[in-house]
Amino acid sequence: MPRSAESADQPLGKFMRRRFGKELVENLIEPIFSGLYGGDIDRMSLASTFPAFYQIEQKHRSLIAGVKKDDSLNADSFTTTSEGIFQTFENGMQTLIDALEKALADCTILKGVKVDKIRREQDKALLHLNNDSDLLVDEVIFALPHEKIQPLFESSGLLGNLKEMPSTSVATVSVAFSGDAIDSSAANGMGFVVSRNSDFTITKCLAMHTKWPVHVPAGKMLFKAFVGRTGDEAVVDLSDREIERMVLEDLRKAIPISGEPDFTIVTPLE
Repeated sequence: MPRSAESADQPLGKFMRRRFGKELVENLIEPIFSGLYGGDIDRMSLASTFPAFYQIEQKHRSLIAGVKKDDSLNADSFTTTSEGIFQTFENGMQTLIDALEKALADCTILKGVKVDKIRREQDKALLHLNNDSDLLVDEVIFALPHEKIQPLFESSGLLGNLKEMPSTSVATVSVAFSGDAIDSSAANGMGFVVSRNSDFTITKCLAMHTKWPVHVPAGKMLFKAFVGRTGDEAVVDLSDREIERMVLEDLRKAIPISGEPDFTIVTPLE
């Protein structure tokens, strides 16, 4: 294939279809990349997601040959070791938050408090909190989804364009089993992704007992299934019981399961 003639940015989906064809994109690339970003690959920016793909193509013409020749991409770094390639804290991500709080000094940390309104007060910002108190501050840093930030500035006529920014509603379903309820042939799998043209409700599934075994008791298996994606979000609005039923049905089609789950937990992700 020749190099892209476009010097400007282009959709990730368009680039991948041109390089690898429709079938590979639909059945492998789209499920993986949509799972990573939770969005539509035909609206994702190539320059913002995988700029190295464009650079390799321009330099080597062939992506596959370019990856093999690129010294910065060492295949050994992707090889699974006895420790595994996925790492996390033994006591979960809260470990990081606890360490940050411990390191902070000369400050006040408020938890379980929401900012309802924000307005300018001369050269400062006045925050109105949902505990009916006000907080006057010099600066504000937001670490929120865009749909949560926009309403705070609506009365000031700011950030209105954020209303047009698309987002996807997703839910996860954690399903736990005893080890003897699942055939040993599935014991070491990391998980799987699902293409849009399948009859599955699940979009992807992670085997948590394989990726992070420290979080799962010995003799148990824990799967985290994802439902909902761009253009197919209605499933997230169903009852937890119905979502659980659909996910378990899909798991039984994908994995040799003979028993019932120990528990299931449905968690919406915004």
